[in-house]
Amino acid sequence: MCDVSQITRAATLKADDHGATVWISSGKHASFLNQTLCHRGCGGDRCAEMKPLALKQIVNLGELEAPMNGSLWTSSPSWPLAVKMTGSDFPEIPLARLETRPTTDIAWFNPGRHPAQGIIAISDSTADILGSSSDNTITAISVASDSTSNALEKSYRKTVHAIGTSARHVGNAFHPKPGPETAPMSPR
Repeated sequence: MCDVSQITRAATLKADDHGATVWISSGKHASFLNQTLCHRGCGGDRCAEMKPLALKQIVNLGELEAPMNGSLWTSSPSWPLAVKMTGSDFPEIPLARLETRPTTDIAWFNPGRHPAQGIIAISDSTADILGSSSDNTITAISVASDSTSNALEKSYRKTVHAIGTSARHVGNAFHPKPGPETAPMSPR
């Protein structure tokens, strides 16, 4: 659907004597021959904070007709490895196109437009925006909740104070304290 595979020479990647350095997209299976190509993948590819893979021992099996390191078993018809060791996984057209490119180029295996790539990339951007929007919404709701809680608490305290003050004033109105103007009258 969105094949953005690359092809190049081992010398271009300085991988004549060892495996190539590849950038692997976080959370996906996509691999790229340099970090810049990662952003031109099928969409949503992130190749940040790459760390070299700790390798165990690598054993060179040699070639089918010239096995190395005791790998005589590679020529057994019981193993599908023999078929893989006799041919290339690369079709002639991409290999021929690579031969016309400068030796330092990394070429697209299937050049041309990949409409799905743009759709996937836009969808991924939308998902990222919605994800950060969701985070912002959660933060906003939390702040609003705290603010509402604080406002209700303050309103409650002020209401209790106002009712208490009103009750005192009403109580004073119904139970006046004797004063000079309200002193009992003596009989004349």
